[in-house]
Amino acid sequence: MIRAQDVCLITIITLLLVNFFSTYIFQIGLIQLLYTKFRVTLILCIIYMALSIGLHTWDIKIHWSSPLKYYWTKDFHVFYSLHRGVAVLHYYLYKRASLRLADPRFYESSTWIQNQFSLP
Repeated sequence: MIRAQDVCLITIITLLLVNFFSTYIFQIGLIQLLYTKFRVTLILCIIYMALSIGLHTWDIKIHWSSPLKYYWTKDFHVFYSLHRGVAVLHYYLYKRASLRLADPRFYESSTWIQNQFSLP
């Protein structure tokens, strides 16, 4: 069963990709340039989504088998803490990527794009 947070994460990744697709850089075929600029954000979004789905699946599986039992084991605490730690990085990098994508350089032809061609 997918929780609302997982649906929101899928929506966030979809919106980020739509923002990439609407840039001038993507439309002229410089996908590699966008990927290099936002690689960490994209990878962390996918990792965070996988951790969220894993945590929610584990939580629901244990809770359904014994709803009145305390099930926060040490392993669950570690996984939960890892999930929350990655969440901080995910939301920071997503916000930074969203603000960086608002830069007009990504939506028009400029000398900045020409300089990117000349880099090795």
